[in-house]
Amino acid sequence: MNIIALKGASRRGKTTTIRLLYKMLEANHYAIDTTSFREEKERGDFRAVFKKNGTLIGIVSSGDSREIVESNFRYLIEKNKCSICICACRTSGGTIEAIEKFTQYDIEYISKSVKEGTEQQSKANQQDAQILFNRLQELV
Repeated sequence: MNIIALKGASRRGKTTTIRLLYKMLEANHYAIDTTSFREEKERGDFRAVFKKNGTLIGIVSSGDSREIVESNFRYLIEKNKCSICICACRTSGGTIEAIEKFTQYDIEYISKSVKEGTEQQSKANQQDAQILFNRLQELV
């Protein structure tokens, strides 16, 4: 069982990157459990559960506080029985502490890339999403 956390400071593109990952999963025939998908707003945070090769994979973009991270993990792990979870988190503090509580999971942090300029940041977001996707492919 694995947790992959995209770690970065506020407003660094974590939600955008995980949204790109969501699109990659759809494009690569990961089946979405539509009853587990919740879109908060068009460009806002979301969570979803996918299935590939019998493995349930939860992804969640919101990770700004300990309470949010804990709530999301209860949803993904306790309610949906995901064995792989991909989430966003801050670089330190309560969000990291919330993730570290799940000692039964192997936890891996991937640092969010930050670039100057909109075009360069967009490319960095795409590259980070590809890194997450590649890591997920190794696990399923």
